Amino acid sequence: MTALSGIETPQEARIHLSVEPAETPNLDGLPLCAREALAPFLTTLAFPVSGHGTVDERLLNTGPAPLTKTRPRT
Repeated sequence: MTALSGIETPQEARIHLSVEPAETPNLDGLPLCAREALAPFLTTLAFPVSGHGTVDERLLNTGPAPLTKTRPRT
């Protein structure tokens, strides 16, 4: 389970997951869990970082992933 509360995204924010892969079922699903936890705060993982693969790959390889504000649905 992934959960966040009271998050405010400043100009530059990053998320860094710290997990034990052998003890984490559905490891590949963590980026989606992070997006779902951030969604109520209108925040998501940023687009891929130039030269570093996708944001999901960076997050799963223990690198920090940038966060960005999303636009509310209309």
